[in-house]
Amino acid sequence: MSGPVGSGGTGVPGTPWLRVPDHAEGRIRLFCFPFAGGGAAAYRPWVPLLADVAQVLPLHLPGREARRREALVRDIDVMARAVADALAPWCREPYAFYGHSMGALLAHRTVAVLQRRGLPLPALLFAAARRPPHMPPDLPLVHPLNRRELAAKMRNLGATPERILEDEALLDVFLPVLRADFEMGETASPWRTDAPLAVPIVAMGGQCDGVRRAELSDWRLHTSKSFACRMFAGGHFFHLEHPEAVTAGVRQFLAPDPRTLSALAQSGHSIKE
Repeated sequence: MSGPVGSGGTGVPGTPWLRVPDHAEGRIRLFCFPFAGGGAAAYRPWVPLLADVAQVLPLHLPGREARRREALVRDIDVMARAVADALAPWCREPYAFYGHSMGALLAHRTVAVLQRRGLPLPALLFAAARRPPHMPPDLPLVHPLNRRELAAKMRNLGATPERILEDEALLDVFLPVLRADFEMGETASPWRTDAPLAVPIVAMGGQCDGVRRAELSDWRLHTSKSFACRMFAGGHFFHLEHPEAVTAGVRQFLAPDPRTLSALAQSGHSIKE
């Protein structure tokens, strides 16, 4: 994504967590949380696809890409507090969160931190390819796997380039990040269903993913506002396989008029399935 790390004309302090160009009036800020082992680059194709309605702002998490020399984080609540600290200056309505897999859990925890702090909340939370936060992680756990098993798991999921899986030096860089991210997701304490967020949630899933629609539908237990569920062709990384279709689905909920989106967030009206 173009633009230096910093304020980008926004009038707020710079941060390594975001690359923030000048904000275009009338567009919603869409903060995108990566999947385990992923980085901000995964959302680069979304930038032109949503350019007329949203400013796509992928998060740059510690330990990868330009922040690869920073210490990895293994506790999702520690990460959520750090993300909330970093995003607070940009949490001006209207904005939205999209989180994929581990990123969906991190986005949910970040909203919870913002809510506890009394800060402006996102108008929408898109939670993709992740069971809702009250459910325990799938077994067997991934983060304790040895090097060979972890690489095989990534090959089966299908999003990791083969050149990385076949290069021992690249694996030395990639696998620690991946392991830390899985540890964040798999050691997170289950979230109580009696502590819903005051934010509408749109759950998204791949039709060939192991996360089933019935599980995704239980994200409705985590909002006191509106809820919808959308399914797309593809597997766990359906947003990489079919970016045009997924961004079209996102676009349906990002109203052209930001005031409309803000009103939806406050109303509690149902989103039609």
